Amino acid sequence: MTMADEPRRRWTAVAVALVLLTAVTAGAAHCTSPDATAQRREGGGVPSRPAEEGARLPTPTSGRVVNALEVGAVGDGRADDTSALQHALAGLSEGDALELPAGHTFTHSRVLRLRTPGITITGGGTLLATDERASALEVAADRITVSRVTVATAHATQRWAAPEQSGIWLNGHSDITLTDATVAGSGSAGVFVQGTQHFTLTRVTVRDTRSDGIHMTAGARGGLVTDPLTENTGDDGVAVVAYLSDGAQAGDIDIVAPHVHGQSHGRGVSVVGGRNVQITDVDIRDSAGAGVYVACERGQFRTYVPSDVSVRGGTIDAANQDPTVDHGSLLVYNGQGLRALHDVTMRNLRIHGTRASASWQVGLIADDDGPLHRITLDDLHFTGDGPARLLATNTDDLRYQATGWTENGEAVDE
Repeated sequence: MTMADEPRRRWTAVAVALVLLTAVTAGAAHCTSPDATAQRREGGGVPSRPAEEGARLPTPTSGRVVNALEVGAVGDGRADDTSALQHALAGLSEGDALELPAGHTFTHSRVLRLRTPGITITGGGTLLATDERASALEVAADRITVSRVTVATAHATQRWAAPEQSGIWLNGHSDITLTDATVAGSGSAGVFVQGTQHFTLTRVTVRDTRSDGIHMTAGARGGLVTDPLTENTGDDGVAVVAYLSDGAQAGDIDIVAPHVHGQSHGRGVSVVGGRNVQITDVDIRDSAGAGVYVACERGQFRTYVPSDVSVRGGTIDAANQDPTVDHGSLLVYNGQGLRALHDVTMRNLRIHGTRASASWQVGLIADDDGPLHRITLDDLHFTGDGPARLLATNTDDLRYQATGWTENGEAVDE
């Protein structure tokens, strides 16, 4: 079997057949209330902290708090505030904060760049990009915090490739914190973590993107992603991706309680080439491809071989809804056929309602009889009218164990 029909990541500017128009007006661009976000997270694999916890706490600063309305920005959702905002950001010193007051929408027509270390942007307001080609808030210095801010794009007419076309772009550097931030409608990834070290994403919400919800790549390392919510993304909900062309393998990342709800393309949570990625307490619903995908891929976008990946606890509901992609609920895929993809653990997962016409629930698949070693599949519990075949593999070079499986409450022979 080959994976020719597998939707691979191609960060090229290609138009997509489905045109997703995200109409964000001055009134509609404001962040969804914390209570509404918490309600959407209810009913997932594990309880989630309400999004309002922490949101009422002031962002600690050691310097000035500069109100954007007092330094020339209008914040009415119509006037172009690019110059005023960029001038205000450039004027901050370490320890200072720029406040975007709640209830105000600040439009910008160019990428906004944060390049002073140790500053904060906060306040509850909205940044609204009017040009989908230059929509990002770029974080490009150490020790920067973005808290309680919505970053929106007025309309994204196609899937874009570059991080400049994302929502929040962490462009290298270290010790970056995003807390209670929302991204709506970007043409590229919602949050693009590019080569950043020691980053923390807490209660970040991403919706209606053309590409991934949260995309960590280019040697991004030392990350903690806690309680993210992605809705209706154009590709994977939460992804760790390591291309050989990056020259550095992304990894050492913990993803805790990811809530991935719906997408037009891609997988729920994916580790493509990453190393030492720990994922716990998943809540994945209505994925186009696999609910969880661990893989190395070949071709133009050849990736590193992943290792030391674990997915422990949670629920995957209605996986692989796209009938043109045959993934099942869980897929481990060696697309390179040479080096072993190894040390992958999936344990204590409740899987319900996988598309019944998929070829399997769990696939251990390799091209060219590639090796899959030390794959552990324990305590997997399947319910609903899913695929008849629980486990499929096509390689003889396979070392795995599968214990404690049930199907609709009945034990499955090991």
